[in-house]
Amino acid sequence: MRVPTVVAVVTFLAASVSAQTLTMGNDVSSPNSGDPTIGTIRTAVDLTSPANASGNLTHVSFGWSASGCAGAAKVKVFRRVGDTFSLVAERGPYTTSFDNEVDLSPAIPVLEGDLIGVARVADCGNPQLYSPTGIVLHKKYIEVTGDAASFTYADSHVYTGELAVQATGTATEYVAAVITSVASNPGRKGSYYRTLLQVLSYPYTSPVTGRFVFHQKLVPGSPADPSLQFTTTAGTVQSWSDVLDAMQATGQPGSLDIVLPWGATIPEVGAQVYNDQGAAGTTGFREEPVAAPNQAMITLGTNVLFAGATGFLFGPADATRYRSNIAVRSLDQGVEFTLQARHADGTTAASPVQFRYGPNIWDQRSWQEFTGAVLEDGDYLEIDVNEGTAIFDCSIVDNTTNDPADNLAQVAYAIE
Repeated sequence: MRVPTVVAVVTFLAASVSAQTLTMGNDVSSPNSGDPTIGTIRTAVDLTSPANASGNLTHVSFGWSASGCAGAAKVKVFRRVGDTFSLVAERGPYTTSFDNEVDLSPAIPVLEGDLIGVARVADCGNPQLYSPTGIVLHKKYIEVTGDAASFTYADSHVYTGELAVQATGTATEYVAAVITSVASNPGRKGSYYRTLLQVLSYPYTSPVTGRFVFHQKLVPGSPADPSLQFTTTAGTVQSWSDVLDAMQATGQPGSLDIVLPWGATIPEVGAQVYNDQGAAGTTGFREEPVAAPNQAMITLGTNVLFAGATGFLFGPADATRYRSNIAVRSLDQGVEFTLQARHADGTTAASPVQFRYGPNIWDQRSWQEFTGAVLEDGDYLEIDVNEGTAIFDCSIVDNTTNDPADNLAQVAYAIE
């Protein structure tokens, strides 16, 4: 059903995640089905519960339909970059029970966003899962034939269900927050946008060494993304007048992750995206970080849109005086969504358009490029997320001064 908006405020005051552990996959207490028989040897990988931090996996549990299957099951960890899945490590094969609990030796190093799976490598039993029974279930997994070491995403390989495999371990670092849109590049009509970044370490806190990680437009997130290390000192502010220039990552806009050691106190972080006109001054807007969904509750009113959620974005009230761009930043799960452009009176401005992005990809396009609709006064955008998680924003820029403003979509209601 649709439920009304409840405002939720995420604050970046002293917070700790030290009590949490590294997890990936699903704790399925009552599986009700098995995976499809697409081949005698096959590999199934969970898509919707990636590793919530970087660290070392030390234990895995998984369900199997038969006990005593000698050497029938392997546990596998995959890294997804865009639509390419590559094997990080595997353990086994194991002789199965119905409920398998395995200590991993040696431990498996993983990065936040990695995925856990299980492979059937002998003709006995099969992986277990929870399948929907007449209700909405946004859990998905992908299955391919063979004892896979790499494969490519395809819709035909994706199934609805909660794969019964979960791994836990010791976390080392995590993405604490995302600055949705950053820039250090020329724009339209003679503009040049930069991003000023400030970090305040609260008094009486211990020094923390973290990283900013930049995801450039339409480049899938990977360990090779540009980064900039910083170290906080209690009670002090650090500033970068053009943080992407400091990272040697100018030329294309994108988004910025704030990566911290596990359990570290989150500093105050603020960004200002501004049009730099040299001696003529600057215009711009402040941008607050969005708490990463692996660490903050995803709920109504937040800026992270999740599967089943609907959010809205204002376009400009005056479409002649202002231009508008829409940006989307997918998170660790990737995202599938539908955009519906509407006029101020609520009527549709164009047919709905569907999009899919892999994990940690940022894209920005003009209003018309994204929606297929010519922008008119007071138009707005309805966003329906079908799978995964993402952050959406809309920039509104004065055509005369190039002064930008920005608004983030919030979860207005969701399918429960």
